[in-house]
Amino acid sequence: MSIAVIPNPIATEDASAGDPAANSAGGTDRGRFGWFSDLSVRIKILGVVAVFAAVSVVSGIVAGSSLSSSATNFTAVADAQADIVQPILGLKSDFNWSQGTLVRAMAAADDPVARDGFLADWTEQVGFVDAAAAALDGPLATSQNWQDFKAARAVYTELQQTVQLAAINADDRPGFQRNYLDLVLPAAWDVANALDATIDEVVTAAVDLAAQSESDATSATVLVIAILIAGTAIATLIGMAVAGAVRRPIAKVEGALQAMARGDLTVESGVASRDEVGRMAAALTTAQHNVRAIIGKVIGSSDAVAASAEQLSASSTQISSAAEESAAQSGVVAAATEQLTQNVQTGAAGAEEMD
Repeated sequence: MSIAVIPNPIATEDASAGDPAANSAGGTDRGRFGWFSDLSVRIKILGVVAVFAAVSVVSGIVAGSSLSSSATNFTAVADAQADIVQPILGLKSDFNWSQGTLVRAMAAADDPVARDGFLADWTEQVGFVDAAAAALDGPLATSQNWQDFKAARAVYTELQQTVQLAAINADDRPGFQRNYLDLVLPAAWDVANALDATIDEVVTAAVDLAAQSESDATSATVLVIAILIAGTAIATLIGMAVAGAVRRPIAKVEGALQAMARGDLTVESGVASRDEVGRMAAALTTAQHNVRAIIGKVIGSSDAVAASAEQLSASSTQISSAAEESAAQSGVVAAATEQLTQNVQTGAAGAEEMD
C-alpha cells in the first residue's frame, strides 16, 4: 500500500504545527452561528430537551389557567343556581301560596277559628317571603327587574293589608271578590311578572357565563394546540440543527480517517468547532501532521542511506580494481623472481665449471 505525502513534508509540518485548530479548520468560515457549534454535544442535547420542557410547561400553564377560569365560571353558574334561582322559585311559591291562604281565610270567615288559623298560616308565609327577599337583596342589588319586584310587592302588600284583610274581618265576600279581581290580582301579576323577569335575567346571565366558559375553554384548547405545534416545530428545528452540528463534523472526520486508511495523509477534516467532535478533529489533524513529519524524516533518512550505499558500492568497485591490479603485479613479480632464480642457478653452474 502506498502512502501519499505532500511535497517537502518537513517544511509543511513546521509551517502548520503551530496552530492545529487552524489546520483543522482548513480556512473554513465558521459563520454567525459558530458559537452554537462550539457548544458541547451534551449542552446541545440538553437544549432540545429544555425546549420540549418549556413547551410542556407553557402548555400546562395555559391549560391550567383555562381550567381554572372554566371552573370559576361553572362555580359562578352553580352559585347562581343555588343562591338565586332556587330561592326565587321558593319565594314565588310562598307568594302564590300566601295569596291562596287569604282566599281560604275569606271562605272560612264565618268560622272564626278556621279563619284565624288561615290568617296565622298567611302571616307565616309572608314571613318566608320577606326572609327570602331580604336574602336576595345582596346578589340582585344591581338588577332592575328585582327592584321592580320589590316595588310591585310593596303595592301588593299594601292592598292585602288595607283591602283583603279588611274584607275578611268584615266577612265581606262580595267586596273581597270585587277588590281581588280589580286591584289585588293585577298587583299580584305585576309581582309575578317581575319575579319571572328576574329569573330570566339570572338564567340568561348563567347561560352567557356558561357560553363564555365554553368559548374560553375552546380558545385555550386552540392556544394549547398552537403552542404545542409551534414548540414542537421549534424543538424539531433545533433538534435538526443539533443533529446536523454533530453529524456533519463526524462525517468530515470519517472522510479524513477513510483517506488515512487508503494511505492518503493529506486529507484533513476541516472541522473548526470547539466541541468534543471539533477537539477530536483537531487531534486527528495534529496526528496527520506528526505522521507526515515522521514519514518525511524517514524519507530523508532513506535518501541518506541510499547515498551512503552508492558511495560504499563505488568504494567496493575501486577496492576490487586495486586488488586485481595488485594480483597482476604480483604475477609479474613472481615471474621476475623465477627468472632471477634461474639466472642465479645458471651463474652458479658456470662458476662450478670454471673451477
